[in-house]
Amino acid sequence: MKNSLLLIIASMLLYGCNSAGQTIIDKSNSKANYIFSNIYWNDIITKEFSSNQVTILKQANPKNTPEDYFDGTGEVLVDLIISIVNTGEYSESKLYFIKI
Repeated sequence: MKNSLLLIIASMLLYGCNSAGQTIIDKSNSKANYIFSNIYWNDIITKEFSSNQVTILKQANPKNTPEDYFDGTGEVLVDLIISIVNTGEYSESKLYFIKI
């Protein structure tokens, strides 16, 4: 369901950009593509604290999983991406990558 919704939103954005005479620029970056394509998008955790919002994403990391680590299962190691955003008067954000 979420994938269908994301596809519809992306289509609307692309159609809207093309109809308004906007150009779409390819900003591909192999490292960023690897990170985004391996995130478990259906398992995002967001928590609000007094003046901070914490978002935790799980990212599959097949490149760093040893070949015989999960022998016969096809599983891969998972890393965490943690975003902390200060929602107070002075906005500040931090992004952490934790390799498990």
